[in-house]
Amino acid sequence: SSSLVLSTAYWPPVEWFALWVRKGSLTLEAQEHLQKQSYRNRCRIQTRQGVQELIIPLDRSGSRHIQEIGISLREDWWRVHWKAIESAYAHAAFFSALGPEIKELYESPIEEPLWNWNMRILKMCQKWLGLEQPIGLSTEFTAPAPSDLRFDIHPKKDLVLKATPYRQLAYERPHSFVAGLSILDLLFNEGPA
Repeated sequence: SSSLVLSTAYWPPVEWFALWVRKGSLTLEAQEHLQKQSYRNRCRIQTRQGVQELIIPLDRSGSRHIQEIGISLREDWWRVHWKAIESAYAHAAFFSALGPEIKELYESPIEEPLWNWNMRILKMCQKWLGLEQPIGLSTEFTAPAPSDLRFDIHPKKDLVLKATPYRQLAYERPHSFVAGLSILDLLFNEGPA
């Protein structure tokens, strides 16, 4: 069977990983141009105030090719993101186990392309989730195929797969499950595989 094709993503949604687990193999679209307002440079976390989007500001002056697009250093976004993650999940069951390794990612400016940053995160998640299949990369941009969900996992679209509810921090609504959150939510609340 053909490999699942997904776009790169910043701390992808739980559903992104659920699709990978279901399919067993993953190819990342490595030849596309940046799609605005997508998970490529944003994630969603659960906070006391509700769902918060963390968005990486991009350097729009250079290439728009997904492997080359730069991350803006004009703002201290990495500090803001870490503080938001820490504030949201400090009391989660596995924060003390996983938090220090994640914090290291945010301790200095991110002076690498968005693609490389996301790959570091994906490899960390791959290790924690016990996903042993290597991540494949597309060698050319092709039209969407049936196993291709590059454009379907998007903050502005309905979820293509509903994640199985898991234990979440009960901020406001103790018995309601919030779908579409970053893999950080699952990892901090349920732990690694």
